[in-house]
Amino acid sequence: MHERDLFVDAVTVKKDLKALGLKKIKIYFYDAFFTLGADELIIVIAVLLNKLGFENRLTIGKIYISIMNKISRLFYPLLMKLDKAWFEKGKSAGITVIAQKG
Repeated sequence: MHERDLFVDAVTVKKDLKALGLKKIKIYFYDAFFTLGADELIIVIAVLLNKLGFENRLTIGKIYISIMNKISRLFYPLLMKLDKAWFEKGKSAGITVIAQKG
């Protein structure tokens, strides 16, 4: 579960970095509603397979992980585009910050 209080506020991060003398601060957002939803769906299916008794069948687990890896890589760019509305509001599960020391 994601704890809202633990989320990093990009505006505050940028302000704090400027106060430390950093310049050219760029913030990139990743993983918001759609990407996290896809991750959760993958986990729910894995848990369901486990509850159905497939946990002892290593081959099925490896096949599932392999297929989900390929599917998630294929759809990730689309999910990131769908998440753009959240990114524009500064909402995401993660950020990458690139800055130049003054």
